[in-house]
Amino acid sequence: MHAGIGAGQPGRASFVGLVASPRVIRVVMGSWGRRVDAALPVIYLSAKITGGRAAATLLYKYFTTEGIMTTKREVQTRAGATTWHIDPAHTQVGFAVRHMMFATVRGQFSTVRGELRIDDENPERSEVEVHIEAASIDTRNEQRDAHLRSADFFDVENHPELVFVARGFERVGERQYRVAGDLTIRGTTREVVLDAEETGRGRDPWGQQKLGFTATATINRRDFGLTWNQALETGGVLVSDEVQIIIDGQASDAAPDV
Repeated sequence: MHAGIGAGQPGRASFVGLVASPRVIRVVMGSWGRRVDAALPVIYLSAKITGGRAAATLLYKYFTTEGIMTTKREVQTRAGATTWHIDPAHTQVGFAVRHMMFATVRGQFSTVRGELRIDDENPERSEVEVHIEAASIDTRNEQRDAHLRSADFFDVENHPELVFVARGFERVGERQYRVAGDLTIRGTTREVVLDAEETGRGRDPWGQQKLGFTATATINRRDFGLTWNQALETGGVLVSDEVQIIIDGQASDAAPDV
């Protein structure tokens, strides 16, 4: 349905356009955009001046009771899919590689953002997009991290982000999925399949809904142009080509602060 609230009409506010549907309600207010909740007193006053107290009260109740928009908390539902925002404070994007053929070096990227649009009724329609800051790599060794940021590896000056965009979901268990998508590292994009699991959902003490998930995959770093290596006198190489990806994450119905 579409309801317009225009100037010069009894019982109507002068500058607010309202677009509503069964699942999507959007407030259109020019440059105010998503700051509707902060503007409620102004909306109320304008409606009262142009349309009377009854119209203003109805409009105010419509905004507040329906929960049309808030600045920091919102579950966005479109065609059955719920949008979850990755919580960087409770998400670890980790990796592991072999060093000198027999030891394992582990690290992580500390800066990550993204969204999971999960369709519980039709999981195959779900979508994921994740952006990882390459310079946030951390292996607990400053010299090694600096090398990894250099042109020998991630070349963060020219390729500041790693990006994963899911293209297909397949349910393989009650909460297990195979997620196929495009992973871009250092400007090169390759298909990667993640073995993912939803580990639970719940509400935290502050009223926000949370979703937990894990995902793993194995890639060959040479496929993405990360080819630097050194041969060992005893045979083999310093750094393995195979990289294990291990993700433990949490997402929230609340958009992160920007």
